[in-house]
Amino acid sequence: DIAKRRTMPTRLLVAHGEGELIFFVARHPRTSDPMMLGRRADSAILEVHRHVPPKAAKASWLVAGLEQVVQDGALYLATPIDPLLLLLPLLERARGGASSLKRESSAGLYKPLSEAFGGDEAGLEQHLTRLSGLSERLRAICDVNDKYGEPMVRLSDPLVLGWLRRKAEAVAAHLRAHAAEQQAAGATAGAAGRAMTQFDCEDDEAGGPPVLPAG
Repeated sequence: DIAKRRTMPTRLLVAHGEGELIFFVARHPRTSDPMMLGRRADSAILEVHRHVPPKAAKASWLVAGLEQVVQDGALYLATPIDPLLLLLPLLERARGGASSLKRESSAGLYKPLSEAFGGDEAGLEQHLTRLSGLSERLRAICDVNDKYGEPMVRLSDPLVLGWLRRKAEAVAAHLRAHAAEQQAAGATAGAAGRAMTQFDCEDDEAGGPPVLPAG
């Protein structure tokens, strides 16, 4: 994909999935630094990373079909990010500072999701609230009260911990599976190498490979 903006030159972007991306800027949930994001229709939020070649290297891109050279040699990668990660600090702020208290009555306040967004987060609200199934996904980290016209949510520490634990376990399982695949591939390559070596040795002992008669 080629990401274009009216006020910016062409950049080369490799994005997960298909379809148009709508780019916007939000604050990183941990550092509060600006981060570039993209929304693909109502299905996903992608985080945009910029990979820059070594300073000593001069790089550019030749875009096939457009007959255009992109002078910026950086590669932009857009990978999926869980929108709940972006909501965590907002939901924590919205429920109040009572999460450290152990009394159930002090677990924080139920509020509409719209009240979790501040003035400088209007852009993030605009994009996240367009995602299909967001209300159901919020149940993974929030207590939800459906008694009112608009669902009221409250961030739940036990739910968040369980949600993060499942994510960590999924990553660990993926890494274990990947390591097993690499190990199996290495064993297969090693066995093939030993077989070839044995075949060469047998040829040497027999005086070389058999020679077929001409004609």
